[in-house]
Amino acid sequence: MEFRDEVRRVPDAGLGGRLRAGAVDPRHERGDTSYPEIGGRGRIVLDGGVVVLDHGKPSFGLLQRRMGIAHATKPFQRRIPVTFLPFDLLAFDDLDIVSASYLDRRAELAELESIIQNVGGLPITVPPHWENQSSRIMLNAANSAGMEGILAKRSTSIYLPGQRSRAWIKHAIRTRSSVLAIGFVGSSRSVAVLILGAYDATGNAGYSNLRSADR
Repeated sequence: MEFRDEVRRVPDAGLGGRLRAGAVDPRHERGDTSYPEIGGRGRIVLDGGVVVLDHGKPSFGLLQRRMGIAHATKPFQRRIPVTFLPFDLLAFDDLDIVSASYLDRRAELAELESIIQNVGGLPITVPPHWENQSSRIMLNAANSAGMEGILAKRSTSIYLPGQRSRAWIKHAIRTRSSVLAIGFVGSSRSVAVLILGAYDATGNAGYSNLRSADR
């Protein structure tokens, strides 16, 4: 099992001389334009996601500022730096291992962790995974850590590029609260972000958070 948090998926990322990815992510955003730190293809092919860390914790609000950018300049990259989190290894040294089991792929990824860290100046952190752990314990831990949820993967599962697999099951943590819709960013046809407010314990309304409209 793996934790899931506010990440922007970048499948088919590669490592050559530096971290590179030439794939389009699930929302059709090119990794090499919004995230030019990642671009092209290389000898090591990974599946992972990018996050923007705020005091060590992924921030969806900051990540949104990197989404959809046609050409992220160097100053903009320094102002809102991203970290790449590879959670699967698909190929290395021209060897395709998508047909290997999940645990075998993770073992190979662990072996390469020291090699791929900080390639080309981009921070890279291989997130942990847990074996033989109950989903209830993992969900409680994820909830306590403020994570989005967990992803349970069958230990023998192969990697199916571009396909959904019943061997991978995502468990999202759902929370409910009463909020005020104060405004939005975008247009009447395409709302990108809702501006929310909430009442505090004294009954006063205040600014709450920024959330993507499709979440």
